[in-house]
Amino acid sequence: MGMPREWTVSQRIEYGREYLTRITRQNYGYDALAWHKYLWETNAGDYRWARRSEAKWARQVEAAIAREEWQQAVRELKGSA
Repeated sequence: MGMPREWTVSQRIEYGREYLTRITRQNYGYDALAWHKYLWETNAGDYRWARRSEAKWARQVEAAIAREEWQQAVRELKGSA
């Protein structure tokens, strides 16, 4: 699931949501923790291939979504939907 480095955070989030929706036939929108939980439970897309701790990776997701840049991107995406 490669993304060009020059993409904005909004573009990366939207691409990821579209990709995950396509491969899982689920749609958790921009709720990264809900996606993490679903992917961990189902191992969709081989999500757990090198992950041993659900809690550890949940903390990684929480740290990412706590960033202002992430929050602003999600606000923009929700506003354009």
